[in-house]
Amino acid sequence: MMALSPPSRALRLVVMLPIRANLHPVLARNPNIRITTKVASNHSKILPNEFRAVAHARRELAATRDHTVG
Repeated sequence: MMALSPPSRALRLVVMLPIRANLHPVLARNPNIRITTKVASNHSKILPNEFRAVAHARRELAATRDHTVG
């Protein structure tokens, strides 16, 4: 059995670039969706590595909804 290596950075960019390009029309159509920051981590590492950015986004959302976040 052969171990598979993780996708190369180039392959990930090929996949992500069209997704990122489609974000702007979605954001233009729906004012309820906002991007607060772009982080370097991928989806499997975002909470361990980018918890401060996630917490900041949660606080921003809570403030717009008149809720408090502990």
